[in-house]
Amino acid sequence: SLLTFVCGDVMAFCLSSSIPRWCPDPDNFVELIGHESSVNAVIVSKVGGKLLIFSGGGDDSLRIWDVSGKCLKIFDKAHDGYVSSLLHYDDYLLSASFDRNIALWSLDRREFVTSIKAHANCINALCAQPAISSFLSCSWDACIRVWDLRVHSGGCDKSHVQVLQLPSAGLCMACDDEYSVYCGLHDSTIVALDVRMSGIRATMTGHSGYVTGLQLSNLELVSGSKDGTVRVADVRRMEGRQVADFGQACFSVAHRAEGRRRHVAA
Repeated sequence: SLLTFVCGDVMAFCLSSSIPRWCPDPDNFVELIGHESSVNAVIVSKVGGKLLIFSGGGDDSLRIWDVSGKCLKIFDKAHDGYVSSLLHYDDYLLSASFDRNIALWSLDRREFVTSIKAHANCINALCAQPAISSFLSCSWDACIRVWDLRVHSGGCDKSHVQVLQLPSAGLCMACDDEYSVYCGLHDSTIVALDVRMSGIRATMTGHSGYVTGLQLSNLELVSGSKDGTVRVADVRRMEGRQVADFGQACFSVAHRAEGRRRHVAA
């Protein structure tokens, strides 16, 4: 497993074959230092059988790292605003930014492919929806856009497939393997939508601050919020309960289930 922490412009991660301890040995950590501003997006994925780390920063750049901490590639000025979200699909990397654009990068050639003028306001999150070979983007413009994820030699389809309207700005998302997408909103609620339809099918309340992070594991949806709490909900009933109160804003959450035990980090 890989547990990644972000503090300012420094990333640190711990590789472990077991569940990471809450207070691991500092010698097990590797720091990745290189961004000139805040690190806002980090994903870990295998490319060609090799585990790589992708990061996007407030310096408008993207970086690719190996697990030894070596920076393999820098895309300077990848956007005209800070990078807010990353998504790996096939041999491509998608990056979203506060410049309202989504950029497509070739990981094979390690070069820029194309850019999509995606939203009328800052983009906050990207999420893959494999059931319909699409990816989704949510934004401060209070909508989710569904895009064709099929990539070809000329880039990707620049026309969005569908627009899902939201009652408030969408800040984070989680998708299942079928047709459901869950979106955390600025108005402190979480909405469930079906990409085959245009409306909201359920709304969940419980947080008192805007929802900043979501992770879906099987039928459990974990959410973090500016109110400092973490909640776990059964998506079949859209009813949740508070499991932690950190006393300060949570900007991302991670969840792992083993039998009846639940491990949550924020």
